[in-house]
Amino acid sequence: MEQAVALHEMGLPVYFGSLYGSSSTEGLLAGTGVSADHSVTFDFKKFLDLRGFLNLRRFVAKNKISIVYSTLEEANTITRLLKISKPSIRVITRESNDASGKLWKFKILDVGLNFFTDKIIAVSRGVKDSLKRYQGIHADKIIVVENGINVSRDDFEILFKQKPKDAINILSVGSLTKQKNQRFLIKAFGEALGELPQTATLTIVGAGSLRGELEDFVKKSNLVGRVFLAGPVDRAKMKDFFIDSHIFILPSLWEGCPNALLEAMSYGLPAISTRVSGAEDIIEDGVSGFLVGVDNIDLAGRKIVQLALDGKLRHDMGLAARRRIGDKYSFNKNINNLISILL
Repeated sequence: MEQAVALHEMGLPVYFGSLYGSSSTEGLLAGTGVSADHSVTFDFKKFLDLRGFLNLRRFVAKNKISIVYSTLEEANTITRLLKISKPSIRVITRESNDASGKLWKFKILDVGLNFFTDKIIAVSRGVKDSLKRYQGIHADKIIVVENGINVSRDDFEILFKQKPKDAINILSVGSLTKQKNQRFLIKAFGEALGELPQTATLTIVGAGSLRGELEDFVKKSNLVGRVFLAGPVDRAKMKDFFIDSHIFILPSLWEGCPNALLEAMSYGLPAISTRVSGAEDIIEDGVSGFLVGVDNIDLAGRKIVQLALDGKLRHDMGLAARRRIGDKYSFNKNINNLISILL
């Protein structure tokens, strides 16, 4: 979304489309400067909907669109089919997650349909490697373009001084799903609790199908009052969560190039993450944060304790994290890399 708006602001004719939903997508573009007539829903009723596909094809022809850039499995499938019916367009697909979590039907489709893809953008080295493992025949089309974010302009020292002094607030952000693996995080926090300050808390921001299950797990683990499921939070309020926190944790089973981790580190938060695609590149282990195995609850707990008890380490790692994001993962760098592929 941010990429589409940035391209629009550069004066490029950008159209924002979605496959599903009968209502307009203009609400997503409110305040972006992109006009409503550049936003369209193709009204697919199901995956591989013929009428929806014809709506898409007519729209591309009417507006003389020459480049189609898509993301997510179903959209990537549809745009490659569009290329078959309109060979003159360029199709660029984006792979935002490690393929270990991809359904086999989409892997099979990838092998066949990527003959009709001009380029495949992988958001990290790990994602690229996971794609090559089952579709090596298309390896030369896969290009790594890591995600980027606008780094907060707030002075780091001011941000650090704003953090509560009488507490240790640990933060995690992600949908409450199997992929995000919050049960691992709750277990690690619970095992570390005896060595943590009495004021240490864990807040998990996000919505998802596992909320009820996680609430029950918090109760069974006797962590009520120490672990909080905050639900979904809008972008404006999310800043306050980052400023008020001292440590960020990403416990995922798989990732691509996790934006939540990028954003947290841009606010000067030292991070603990499982060793997953993207995070292994973002975090310099022992410098800007710590990496732990996806099943190593004991090590995760020990790293939580280490950061919670050592204020200087948190400060130094937080500063290194902020510099890392500013140097390597800025949004400007991301959009320039994308433009070099699109144009």
